[in-house]
Amino acid sequence: LKHLAGDYLKDVITLFSLTTLRAFVSGIVVSGILQSSTVVTVMLISFVSTNVMTFPQSLGILLGTGIGSTFISQIVALRLTKYCLVVLSFGYLLEVMSQWPLQSLRIFSQLPRLISFLPSQRYLKQMGQFLFGLGLLFFSVETMSNSVLPLGTHPPFLAFLANIRTPFLGLLVSMLFTLLVQSSSATISVVIALASQNLFSLRESIIFVIGANIGTCGTALLAAIGKHSVAMRVAVAHVIIKVVAAIAVLPLLEWFIEGVLALSPKDNSPESLTRQIANAHTLFNVVAALMFLPILNLFAKWLVRVLPDGPRSEEAILPTTYKNKK
Repeated sequence: LKHLAGDYLKDVITLFSLTTLRAFVSGIVVSGILQSSTVVTVMLISFVSTNVMTFPQSLGILLGTGIGSTFISQIVALRLTKYCLVVLSFGYLLEVMSQWPLQSLRIFSQLPRLISFLPSQRYLKQMGQFLFGLGLLFFSVETMSNSVLPLGTHPPFLAFLANIRTPFLGLLVSMLFTLLVQSSSATISVVIALASQNLFSLRESIIFVIGANIGTCGTALLAAIGKHSVAMRVAVAHVIIKVVAAIAVLPLLEWFIEGVLALSPKDNSPESLTRQIANAHTLFNVVAALMFLPILNLFAKWLVRVLPDGPRSEEAILPTTYKNKK
């Protein structure tokens, strides 16, 4: 997708981050397309460290990525990953078609006008690679979900689950597993698979969802190591947003569950439970966004004071339009 969009993706992200709301929406869209908040966060660290965008602009996008990355959980809950081989095969077909000498078809007098509208071979190849990679992503999620199903009858695993039913241990295990696989979507897909076998209740699943959201910050922290302190602010902001949202939700967990149930099917079937878990993932990130969007500029200025970097710190908190006027 990066090769397909070229610099256009960077230009679009920068253009749509001029205001907080636009940055927030662009974060949802870009993360929804890439299906990874971690990838977008690492991109933001790169953009901020190279002055492509300011630190406050990146925060709006950061809030949006949390919501956009929940789409894959919804896809898993809706069982749409079973079509992964169709997407994968279509991507492979496009990549093979990119090797065909399409321009040679101009020898047929009736085809030149049609050929002029065909996409270039480079476009076909990159679109094929994108769809092939997306299909592999869904295939891996489907395979991983299916691979944990036998654990539902494995006594040692059931004994392990019995020992992590406290909220603290559930959070810790989920965080560590997410740090290991570097994907909250992977962790939540496993939770959905296990919950569909009635191994987890909705309450326990939500604890794992919150832990996965915190654990996914680890990759961003690793990406910021060795870079300018402006880039470190993005990673630290990511951690603070997730941790503060968790601290806000956990004491009010019963109300949060009521909100999830209000947005989900309410019967006791495994299919409804998987939808409830996916909706809990989305709702948690919506809560985080609602908490920080109204105070985003104050939050950015506070982080600049906490992680100063000399003369550049003042410049980092100014919007792009103001710097252009200067």
